[in-house]
Amino acid sequence: MAFENDTNTGRVAKMVESFALIQKSAKSNREDADSLGVMMRPLIAALTKAGVMGAPVDAPKGQDAPTLALTAGQRAALHLADRASLARPHRRPVGTA
Repeated sequence: MAFENDTNTGRVAKMVESFALIQKSAKSNREDADSLGVMMRPLIAALTKAGVMGAPVDAPKGQDAPTLALTAGQRAALHLADRASLARPHRRPVGTA
């Protein structure tokens, strides 16, 4: 297919790389997923208008079943889960300073 070519694949890779840089900036600035969502709203709107948000997508290489594109809320939940610490907070014994 003429559409599926190295040029377009490279463009998508650049978008993914750009998003990773935006995520890194958000993390460095201690911004939450809501702030990231606000920043990405124009892109999300463009993808939604094009009909690709929430639509079935091909399974990544090495996987059999197709998957659904994640919603902004699902991506935010995954982002927060990735940032969450599994370690228990340190607590001092009662009566100690």
